[in-house]
Amino acid sequence: MGLRAPTTTFPLAVLRLHPEADAVPAMTPDEYDAFLADVDTRGITTPLTVTHDGIVLDGRHRFGAAVTLEIADVPVHVVDVEPDRQVDYMVRQAVLRRHLTIAQRRDLAGAMLRDNPGQSDRQVASVVGLSHPTVAAVRDELLSTGDVENLSTRTDSLGRVQPAVRNDDRWNPGAVMSSASHEWYTPRHVVDAVLTTLGAIDLDPCAEKGRGIPATTHLTKGDDGLAHPWKGRVYMNPPYGDGIGEWTTKLRREYDAKRVTEAVALVPARTETDWWESLAPDFVCLIHGRLRFSDGPTAAPFPSAVVYLGKSPDTFTNAFKAIGPVYRRVTP
Repeated sequence: MGLRAPTTTFPLAVLRLHPEADAVPAMTPDEYDAFLADVDTRGITTPLTVTHDGIVLDGRHRFGAAVTLEIADVPVHVVDVEPDRQVDYMVRQAVLRRHLTIAQRRDLAGAMLRDNPGQSDRQVASVVGLSHPTVAAVRDELLSTGDVENLSTRTDSLGRVQPAVRNDDRWNPGAVMSSASHEWYTPRHVVDAVLTTLGAIDLDPCAEKGRGIPATTHLTKGDDGLAHPWKGRVYMNPPYGDGIGEWTTKLRREYDAKRVTEAVALVPARTETDWWESLAPDFVCLIHGRLRFSDGPTAAPFPSAVVYLGKSPDTFTNAFKAIGPVYRRVTP
């Protein structure tokens, strides 16, 4: 990936950030203020990693501190990294050095794909620490927004040429994708965020036949989840027909009875309905755009929301904020 030279110093004036530097997760304002105060006291104790011509590949916050504090000579390690491998290098350093959320790892995957869209989902996934279906979902998002352009093929991990858009980013294959269908299987990147929120899923009361959600207990259509008690940490993606209110009422009742300790549900964003009002979610993520469920070739014909019932709203917010804005319910 590149040979590292001994520590030396570069004049601040010759250093500049890589164009993709913003892809590396930033500190929070409070973290950065504390970091800046430390640098002001002790100086830059860890050298920046830069190319021979002064492009900063690792150390954006140290560089920013040097600019703010007007540090004339900055300690650096110089590495020999080819231009087409520099984003990959930056991402690898970020993964090695930082504890990252799912949303931050998705951002890093996006940076790698924008820089080199021909690499496989599995290659990117191995670097950023996500599943390859989740990376495929990131790729689809970039293609849909035009962030990745003019790409009709890509090379997989075995060197085989594959179509650019794949449908393995959905959690379960084979869903019928039509507005008449009541079954809309959860996309993988949503499941990743659910797992980040709950830690683990004890019950999926609306499981499809393949039992794709990683839950301890699955209740399929044949089991009739409404007829069973629910308990523990629940993830629910209910049937979206006229009977959805039975499921949301059940979830609210089991949570209020403290049998369900925490819950996340993926539902249509139909805030005008009686079932939405009776669910009375404490926290809601309104998903950006329209979701593609399972193997559906097109996006859903309705907006979607993720609702949360529980005592860890910050965890929920951090897990879902990259998927859509998160709102808190305010009651009179």
